[in-house]
Amino acid sequence: MAVGVHALTTLADVKQALLRFGIETAHDPELERLIDVATAAFEADTRRRLKSRVYKPSGAAAGEVNLKLNGDDRLSEARFQLPEYPITAVTALTLRDADLTNPTVVAVATDVQMESEEDGILRFLPTVEHVWRKGVQNIEFTFTAGLLSTHPHFPLLGDLCVRMVKDLFLTRDRQREGLSSLSVEGQSVSYVVRNLPQDVLDGLMRFRREPRI
Repeated sequence: MAVGVHALTTLADVKQALLRFGIETAHDPELERLIDVATAAFEADTRRRLKSRVYKPSGAAAGEVNLKLNGDDRLSEARFQLPEYPITAVTALTLRDADLTNPTVVAVATDVQMESEEDGILRFLPTVEHVWRKGVQNIEFTFTAGLLSTHPHFPLLGDLCVRMVKDLFLTRDRQREGLSSLSVEGQSVSYVVRNLPQDVLDGLMRFRREPRI
């Protein structure tokens, strides 16, 4: 199997790390599986999707996520906090009534501004405050959010992922009991039930989902 599109490291980086320990391996499929396992474990620990991807209300393709938001999750009449962050682009927004009728298409280019890209907070300009409506899955955003490979914190995630994969690979023969699974982009992958190493947990602390306001 190839590593997932949202993997936090590469097969080449993992193999290079193993070589530094004098370990040469031709087990590429196993290492690729463990990269996805480590990525899924990191996202479970931080309670967020980490690598950048596109979120849209319907018709998601590979590497994208179907997502509709609730109108009662707003911060105020003029502010909204997206559930994934940092934001890199907002391309479309439709607001509907609670019964999902009466759609209003908001002109993103003129009526929405990013108040805080890092925290995922948008501000609606005064011209569109009156169209905000409460409801469940009545807010249809198309946006891009998550860490790009150029983000200053992304290399740390890559290093942590390499460290985790190396640890899983080196101990795999001693950890075959207690198999469980994690969801990776809609698929289930087996992994060995174990705690993340303390140094990895410490490194992930800055990425954990916390109240951002």
